Formats: sequence, C-alpha cells, structure tokens
Amino acid sequence: MPKKRTSLLDQAVSQLLEDLADGIYLKQLPGERTLAERLGVSRPVLRSALEILENQGWIQAPGPNKARVVLKRPEPRNEEVRKIGILVPQPLPQLASDDVVLVTSLMRYCEEKGWRCLLFPIDQWGPQHLELRLDELLETSPCDIWVAAPLANIRAFGLLHQRGEKLIAIGCTAVSWNFGAIQYDLDSANAHALGVMLRAGRKNIIRPYGAKRLPDTVERTAKLLSEFGISYREDFHLPMFDGSREGFLRLLDSLFAQTPRPDGIIIQYIPGISALLVEGWLMERRLRFPDDVSVIQIGSDNFLGMMHRPVDHYTTDAEPLLEATYSALDHFFTTGECLSGNRTLQMTYVKGESV
Repeated sequence: MPKKRTSLLDQAVSQLLEDLADGIYLKQLPGERTLAERLGVSRPVLRSALEILENQGWIQAPGPNKARVVLKRPEPRNEEVRKIGILVPQPLPQLASDDVVLVTSLMRYCEEKGWRCLLFPIDQWGPQHLELRLDELLETSPCDIWVAAPLANIRAFGLLHQRGEKLIAIGCTAVSWNFGAIQYDLDSANAHALGVMLRAGRKNIIRPYGAKRLPDTVERTAKLLSEFGISYREDFHLPMFDGSREGFLRLLDSLFAQTPRPDGIIIQYIPGISALLVEGWLMERRLRFPDDVSVIQIGSDNFLGMMHRPVDHYTTDAEPLLEATYSALDHFFTTGECLSGNRTLQMTYVKGESV
C-alpha cells in the first residue's frame, strides 16, 4: 500500500475511533458517502478503515439494510466534548465566497474552543428524503446545538425545531423564525436597491422571489413606486418563481416578452441564480447593463469578479455574522440558554457600474 494511502488510512481509523469515543455515532454509522466527505478520504480508504474497525469488534459489518451497527465504543476522554452540527445547502466548494469564509471560520473557532464540528450539506438529500435523513442524522450523529448556515434548507430548520433541537440560524433571510436567528436585513437592502434604481430613472423594476412575498415587502415596494408616480403591479414588480435556475430563466423570458419590458432587475443571490446568470441571459438577447437594464445583486458571491463590469451589490460579509454567532455559542455552552428572537445586521451597499 502506498505511504500516502497508509497515512490517510491511519488518520481515518483514528478519527473514527475518536468519533465513537465521543458518542457521535450512538447506534449505527451513517452511509459511506457521508463518512467519506466528513473524513476527507476516498471511499476505498474509508472501506479499509471500516474493515479494520469491524475486525477489531468496534462495529458490525453491514447487514441487509447496509447499515454498520456500533457494537462498542472506546473509553471516552475525560473532558466532555461539545458537538455542533453545521447545516449548509451544498458542499463547501459550491458555496458563495462569503459563505465559505463564514463556515470555515466558524469551524476553526469551534476547534480552538475544543468543540467538535460536523458539517452536513443537506440540500443534496432532496425534499422527499429530507425528513427521513434528518431523523437518521439525529439518531446517528446527535449534537448539542445546530447552526444553520446561510441559505440552507428552511424546512430543515423547522423540522429540527419541531423535534426539540437547539438551533441558531445565521445568514441572509427575511423569514420570521420561532427560534434564534442572526440575519442580514434583506428587506431593507431590497428597498434601498429599489430606491437606487428609481432615482436612476428606472420604472419597470422587477425583483423575482423564490419564496412567498411578505406583506411588509409588498407595502414598502408599493409605497416607493407610488412616490415616483408608478402604479404597483404585484406579479410584475414582485414576480414569483419556483426557486430553480430554470424557473428563474423562464420568468425572465416571460417578463421581457411584455410591453413595457423590465428596465431594472434586483436579484437576491442564491446558489445557481446570480447577476452573472442574468448577464449571460442578456447577452444572448443582445441586451447589456446598464444601457438596457440596470442590475443590482443582494449578496456577494464567487462570480462578481468574473463579470464584464463591476456590479452594484450589497455585501453579506462574514465577520459580523461570525462575531454574533461566537457570542451566541459561548453563551449557550456557558449558561445552557439558546439565542431567541432575531438579531438583525445591516448590509453595506457597494456602488458598481450596473445601474
């Protein structure tokens, strides 16, 4: 066996034994893909490590349901290990740049405090399997508290909350929570962006929504438009789509087929939907910003630097979210009290050349 593979195998065995000792897997191990991602090794290396643990009697070889059952655990270490589950929408390389900084910095902070972090990219489970996978997760990898990072599946937050789990949601959202949330003020940023476009002379401004419109959002939009003498049309100014990339592009096709066509687009960045996507769509139709259409993005992402011109956008910097999250976690592990209510942070407007 090559030396590198041997080293990775030793690390995988050591980490699995440590996880067993810490009680991360109470009754059975999660699937191979989840374990391989968590340990940062290939599946062949993982299988070799699991075979060693099977031979040593720590776990049972997979049965008919392919689950590996925990037979015994090493003696736990003297200190109590705090476990934090971090829910993210996608694996780290697929997240927006600000979100990568947020998650990796949070994990580093937890490790420095001696807490164990477990990362779960939950959107890849699919909506039809979400509840089942979450129940399996709570069975195999229980955590003291869960941190739901930006743009992770909102339904997952609610399911964990229903099951009595401690939860802190962090990120950019306008949803009303029944549990603690640290969030950027998305609605105020959207209202400010609308004002920027109106003052620039744009009138047919669209702000696509992949979730329900909140009453406050509708009222603020209608009021701003009326101040500029524009009659508010809900399905035009705040159109709805299914949250998918394809649904977003279909919506653009439909709205730009109307007369008058949109002359401004405010985009809330979510994975797959960004100002870069809009730029490509406009180029196919021989349109460009800001001459034909103004574009403002709510949120930062990896793609802003790839565009032909700097885009006006609102930052979702990680540092304010991190400081608030560190404080909430420290408070929880010191007092047992979990953050409740909303802590709202303001976004910063970055002027570009797209309005």
